[in-house]
Amino acid sequence: MVEIDASTLIEISEDENEIYQIYGEYVKEKRERLSIEIQLEQLAESVLQKMDESAVADMDYSDESIDLLENIIDSAFENSEKEYVDQDLVDSISTDLGAYFGLTIIKSLGGEWRFRKDLFHSSIYFGSIDKECFPFHKLTKRLLYGKNDSLASFYDELLEIMDAL
Repeated sequence: MVEIDASTLIEISEDENEIYQIYGEYVKEKRERLSIEIQLEQLAESVLQKMDESAVADMDYSDESIDLLENIIDSAFENSEKEYVDQDLVDSISTDLGAYFGLTIIKSLGGEWRFRKDLFHSSIYFGSIDKECFPFHKLTKRLLYGKNDSLASFYDELLEIMDAL
């Protein structure tokens, strides 16, 4: 993966033209979308299988599991030095935990995946509010910037937007 400037990553957008210009067209062919979706679900499940059984017990794609995901990230990175970031590790973790985070958003709030050629730029589209969110982008920013880029706050922001309907 090419090194990414996380400060330029989109978290939530309603500008479909901007998204298209930056990340390209999303996958529209039904079979291809289904295949990617199955792969993501398998990836999320394999991540859960690798974790400590006590932590995984509550990882049920619920609102509450977002806080557990935050705790897992904090535990994994508590001893890391902020000056050095292993980009390969961030890329791997962003994909693995991003799959779980994205599926949690979909199962809790609805929406549908918009997969792109580069999975990292895939988004969740909410037709009812005509917005897209980018779970892999958000997870990357959380890994790089710590608690200041909280997944829980991002999730709460999505809840507020949905509740405003």
